Amino acid sequence: MPNADYHTERQPTTSWIKELKFYEKEIESCERSLEEIITNIRTTRDLILAEHFQNQFILQRYNLRRLKHQLKWLARGPEEALQILLEEVRYFIRTFKALLQEFDRFMAPFFHLQVLPFLANHPA
Repeated sequence: MPNADYHTERQPTTSWIKELKFYEKEIESCERSLEEIITNIRTTRDLILAEHFQNQFILQRYNLRRLKHQLKWLARGPEEALQILLEEVRYFIRTFKALLQEFDRFMAPFFHLQVLPFLANHPA
């Protein structure tokens, strides 16, 4: 039996995949910044934090790839399964934004940046 919602969900699924690709580029940018920071680290605490972020970026890249693969697969699947996955994507985005805020606070002293306030009410 064909999925009646296939045509209505295909476009939003494509949009979600594009958004996840954006976050992949964000990870690449953060990793480049982290490489610069590592050359200037002077304390053990900062080295531990840098390793924490490096591990988080590896993990989040894995999560992104898994979510993109599942979105492509479920675009033609049951509506209920797709909605569950989209909620997981939204959760990933909220979690990743929090990680970016944490990384910004860590990175600020190395690049002499002002940390921007976290927008808790910003939609994910």
